[in-house]
Amino acid sequence: MFVVFLVLFISNRLSTKSTTEVEAESSIESKIAAEVASKYAVPAGVPIVTRVSDVAVLASVNSFYKDVRDGDWLLRYDGLLIAYRREEGRVLNVLEINKR
Repeated sequence: MFVVFLVLFISNRLSTKSTTEVEAESSIESKIAAEVASKYAVPAGVPIVTRVSDVAVLASVNSFYKDVRDGDWLLRYDGLLIAYRREEGRVLNVLEINKR
């Protein structure tokens, strides 16, 4: 599970984007979260939303990513990781993450 956290942390690292770019991304991430929530019973709270950019590395580490493609979305809720393909409006995979 540490690998999942590490991937999400690295994907969401700080960048040198303009305020407009950050606001646009935030809006897209909110839409993605709303779309997933309409298809799957997600926990309360705001997820960490990130776009997959190197699925080959992820799939080599964890079978959760076997159906995921570059450009798909990952949503990390408290205790839950969801892979989502927006073009198809489809939840690809769901992983319950044990809380310690």
